[in-house]
Amino acid sequence: MESLYSIGGFGGVIEIINSYGGAVLVKLTSNNALTEKNLTEIWLVNNKGFMERFFASAGQNSTVNLNGYYIKISQQFTVIPDPIPSEHVANIPLIPKSMENKTLLHTAYIYIVP
Repeated sequence: MESLYSIGGFGGVIEIINSYGGAVLVKLTSNNALTEKNLTEIWLVNNKGFMERFFASAGQNSTVNLNGYYIKISQQFTVIPDPIPSEHVANIPLIPKSMENKTLLHTAYIYIVP
């Protein structure tokens, strides 16, 4: 899963070049941007699950150096635990037995901790 957020703007001096309103940017007077990116990925390595979370925030506020700079970068790996064995799961109907044949049966799963 990925999400990206960016906000920014610039200011400058423009010169009108024709009577139709055409213009060109003559000088860049200000420039700024803030961009944040989140990535979440699930990996399977040797039959073990891992969740990777990445976050980066970058800024740019220069009219001379247009590359910008990182404000924060973080990366986190989390082991995904094995599923709970089926013998520890109770299957409990949400509707009475007398109604089973009259409507769809919905089931709740309750984890029983040994």
